[in-house]
Amino acid sequence: MNAGLAGRGGVLPRWLSIGLLIAGSCFAALVAYDWVAVYLLGRGPHRLVPTHDFVRGLVEDLGLAAAYGLVVTPRVAGVVADDPPRVRRISLVMLGLGIAWYDVICAFGTRELPAPPGFEVGLVVLFVVPVLLAPWYVRWVRSKIPAGEESLWRGKERTTMGELTVGDPAPDFALPADDGTTVTLSGLRGRPVVLYFYPKDDTPYCTVEACGFRDAGAALAEAGAVVLGVSADGPEVHRRFREKFTLPFRLLTDAQGTVQRAYGVFRPLLGRWLGPKRATFVIGPDGRLVAVFRRVRVHGHAAEVLAALRRAGA
Repeated sequence: MNAGLAGRGGVLPRWLSIGLLIAGSCFAALVAYDWVAVYLLGRGPHRLVPTHDFVRGLVEDLGLAAAYGLVVTPRVAGVVADDPPRVRRISLVMLGLGIAWYDVICAFGTRELPAPPGFEVGLVVLFVVPVLLAPWYVRWVRSKIPAGEESLWRGKERTTMGELTVGDPAPDFALPADDGTTVTLSGLRGRPVVLYFYPKDDTPYCTVEACGFRDAGAALAEAGAVVLGVSADGPEVHRRFREKFTLPFRLLTDAQGTVQRAYGVFRPLLGRWLGPKRATFVIGPDGRLVAVFRRVRVHGHAAEVLAALRRAGA
């Protein structure tokens, strides 16, 4: 289970990472509303709300978003605890946006009342209702996020990720590496290969994953395995990432997504910005898949891969 959001200095506590995602997205939405409603539409006959000092509005929005994060986090922490990182982030960001727009709708509704609601009523409407509905809303958002094999939106182009299973021949490839060489899978025949796809260099979860393989390097070398990382980042970006964290394996560039599509990890529509889906393929000396990890938890993943190599006797 992931303890929280990984960063260069370590890992944030899970409750703090959840609260920051909720409060941050809520604050961003409230600020966007203030900017549009007050400053872009706040003059002349189209004024939506009275113009007020923007700095004061920022402070109010920050306090409100922080309050929402504090009261909602305990309600949803257990709901998202075992979700894959991408699903968890999307669910929590959507929750923060939903809370912000709920607050905006409430603000518009109170304008039509003959008198402002009392403190108790305002507390129930602004906080108790979101707290009660938050777990349901997160589950609903999560149900709309395909888990692993599909694109971010249902009904759009789907990848072929589910087509590759244990025992299938691994698709061959020829990709440039960070050291200036070109790596082919066929050129590694006779040795087990750990081919892992990741979204982007020097990002928190990708760094944790890469450093996990680095730290397990001696055991992987003892098993005779060649580790190769693949993303859409260029060779120079790979080189800096590899040097920064002293990674003992090569990183390959699949800028066009050709190999990502062959292995079913290409993200339709979003692949250019988000990179490939996180997945690991363990390939035996004969070029056939001996293990496939489609839902990767970066903490402890290297140990899972090593165990798969040992089970397969690769």
